[in-house]
Amino acid sequence: MMADRLNLLWLQSGGCGGCTLSLLNAEQPQLLERLDQAGIRLLWHPSLSQASGSEALDILAACAVGRERLDLLCVEGSVMTGPHGSGRFHMLSGSGRPMMSWLLDLAGRARHVLAVGSCAAFGEPWCHHAELPDSGSGVGLVEAARGALGHWLNVCHGRIENYQIIAPTTWNFSPRDAAGIPGALEQALAGMEIDANDAMPVAVQHVVRSFDPCMVCTVH
Repeated sequence: MMADRLNLLWLQSGGCGGCTLSLLNAEQPQLLERLDQAGIRLLWHPSLSQASGSEALDILAACAVGRERLDLLCVEGSVMTGPHGSGRFHMLSGSGRPMMSWLLDLAGRARHVLAVGSCAAFGEPWCHHAELPDSGSGVGLVEAARGALGHWLNVCHGRIENYQIIAPTTWNFSPRDAAGIPGALEQALAGMEIDANDAMPVAVQHVVRSFDPCMVCTVH
């Protein structure tokens, strides 16, 4: 006898949906096929599901009150809590309620809650607050989802003199350096075989997405 399939509800909050784009970029197997193989039933996803408007709200309401079993609650992006803790910066369309309020109810029903994406957070402190020195410098380095992220800061006479950010996109999409070595994306695209009659080759978009799911919008 086959075990009950796991019910998955996938919601998006403060973020660009890049994690969903990355999953959709997988060719073998495709996302929905993979979920089916894993015994997961997708109740609703804002981009992948046909249900919208009142139909989508009915699904969320059924999960929130326990009429529909909720095994997996996936939250993509950060939970917006402002202004002043009200959560009203992100209202769920048609419901009159902040997404934060919905998530509090749903998380109480879900067997497992998954926070997806490097921006996933729920109002917790994300930095250490300290007094600004009269002068000094600081560096912050982290390995983000798309590669290395660096922040460089100089302070002079109590004011920020220079603040420089080098994001993963800067590294991945960089031009050739002083030694003539091409950037990571250029190296990946060089030598690709494409149909000369194809005005928008999908293969190129796949390669670009593998480095940065948002950049493909600019490429095509």
